[in-house]
Amino acid sequence: MEKKVLLEIQRQKELMSISEQPLKDVVGGLPDIMKSAFTKAALQSMFDLDDSDLPNLSKDGKDLTITSGKIKHNYTGKAGDMVNRTIKEMEKMGITNPYAQIGILSVIGKESGFTSVKELSYCSTSDSRIVKVFGNRGSKCKSLKCNDAKFFDCVYGVNSGMKLGNTQPGDGWKYVGRGLNGITGRGNYKKYGQLIGVDLENNPELLEDPKVSVKAAIAFLLKGKKPENLPNFKNEEEAIKYFADVNAGSKSETGRKLAKKVAPRFKIDI
Repeated sequence: MEKKVLLEIQRQKELMSISEQPLKDVVGGLPDIMKSAFTKAALQSMFDLDDSDLPNLSKDGKDLTITSGKIKHNYTGKAGDMVNRTIKEMEKMGITNPYAQIGILSVIGKESGFTSVKELSYCSTSDSRIVKVFGNRGSKCKSLKCNDAKFFDCVYGVNSGMKLGNTQPGDGWKYVGRGLNGITGRGNYKKYGQLIGVDLENNPELLEDPKVSVKAAIAFLLKGKKPENLPNFKNEEEAIKYFADVNAGSKSETGRKLAKKVAPRFKIDI
């Protein structure tokens, strides 16, 4: 494998004067299994390269790692438009590691299928399902399930036992789950609204706007971190685990499993 990589890179380097193709593009286009044969430092030493020749390859770790690339997906229609909007917003924010992008996209995909929504009524949901979803709160509130305002205030409101920053009667319904990943509660509307520069506390319905929901969903998964302070993900699985757990608020095997099912819909196009 190492000999094959060396021969291919050397061959492309010799052809550069004819094709004028940057060596960084040649290396970036190699199959992952070939790129993993050498560290970046080794390639630089063998071929007298500098960082500008290999900007898409990581110096960290034993193997070369893809650290940039466009994401392809198989979503269509409005969901496809939302995926494209999410990718553009991540790039605008400086989230360029494609594994981080796939991690975020996979979590959003399993949460809402890239449909910006308001949490649906539970009127037609069985009592047993409500109890499974909300636990003891479900047992307490299930009799109210066909009255949305009362039901959501019961499961999310001031007296629900949930720490969502709700302070007034009716807050449970006013700040019901909205957006691409179901942001819920006055406290979260305020926090993530401030992070994206939108007054969601006083205008909660804005979280149903696609432009706003994309920004809020990414902000929620960053949890206030700057993109450059995210882990340097070396593969898709690392990123999915990280963002699924962030979304759940703790380690979540179920969240990870569901996000992994969505992940194959995204591919890195180097």
